[in-house]
Amino acid sequence: DTHESKKIFIIGSSSVYPINSTFVQNYLEQNNLTYQVYDLADMSDTPSRRLAHIQNLISMKPDLIVYGIGLYDFEKKSYDTRSQVLTKTVSTYFQNPHIFFSDLIAYISNVDLNSKIPTSPKDKTLLTIKYVLRGPEYSDHPFINFKSTTTADSESFSNLMESMHSVRVDISNSNKDFIAFSEIINQLQNNKIDVLIFTNPYHRSVLNQFNENDQLEFVKSLNKFSSDNNIHVYFLHDKYADM
Repeated sequence: DTHESKKIFIIGSSSVYPINSTFVQNYLEQNNLTYQVYDLADMSDTPSRRLAHIQNLISMKPDLIVYGIGLYDFEKKSYDTRSQVLTKTVSTYFQNPHIFFSDLIAYISNVDLNSKIPTSPKDKTLLTIKYVLRGPEYSDHPFINFKSTTTADSESFSNLMESMHSVRVDISNSNKDFIAFSEIINQLQNNKIDVLIFTNPYHRSVLNQFNENDQLEFVKSLNKFSSDNNIHVYFLHDKYADM
């Protein structure tokens, strides 16, 4: 075949990166659909972060982008980061100057860097060595290396989720990530790239962290967004909740 293969990019956060792009590609080939499928999901990705690099994806000229979006992507922040920093004692900052600079940057940017990047020297070192020596494990899944781990049993997982705080969702034009999400779709469509959206599947214990009305509003808002932008949305967030 002298023609360049059509490309499908799968994007989203850590809820999306476990998708096996090779399996998807083989499944399509079995149905006489020839595509190169790439899982470009990234850890801690948000629409705001994805928007900053969307032109890189557009420049690769994919034929279809499959975007996995979830309730966590539109989490309503319950506090202002600035109110949580630069509140420690002077002695703490003198003894730990790195904490001062981290808090200072967080205050200026209003972004909690400690939750965005690994702060442990061990984590930083291991991440650096991993990408220098090993690089990505799969060419069609460049940002994550797969590693088989033991799956937590249902009871311990439920107990863990119960110990976490409840999460509120804001999918409106007052949420910067929803604005970014809308802009991403707008830019993709302006470049004649087809878009398909699915909502990230969650276990029942995870769904229970979200206000029930917020979940209904999430579906309602995405349905309206789908209609306004002529994009199909597959609602999977609660489809497998009891599996």
